[in-house]
Amino acid sequence: SLDKGLNLGTGEGDYDKMIAGYCGHLTACDINQQDIAFAMQMNKEVSNLDYQVDNALQLSFGDNSFDLLLSIEVIEHVGKPETMMKEIARVLRPDGLAIITFPS
Repeated sequence: SLDKGLNLGTGEGDYDKMIAGYCGHLTACDINQQDIAFAMQMNKEVSNLDYQVDNALQLSFGDNSFDLLLSIEVIEHVGKPETMMKEIARVLRPDGLAIITFPS
């Protein structure tokens, strides 16, 4: 089941309400503190959602923390995409689902 989800690089939180509908609890993070503040305000009515400032290249979450990880149009911005992929593999459970999009 998709009990715990992570939206890695949420930006202003545009997708979080929709994503939260598919998992028990969603954590959304971004390196930009202002974006997180905006997203928190915009999605304050979503009860199974929390936000934090975090760096995709050095995530603060423990190993095997999430069943679902989304990262939408983020990997092209991080500078070290291979490091981000290692972090995704680390925080995602072995049978977890990762959905990663990037510009074609």
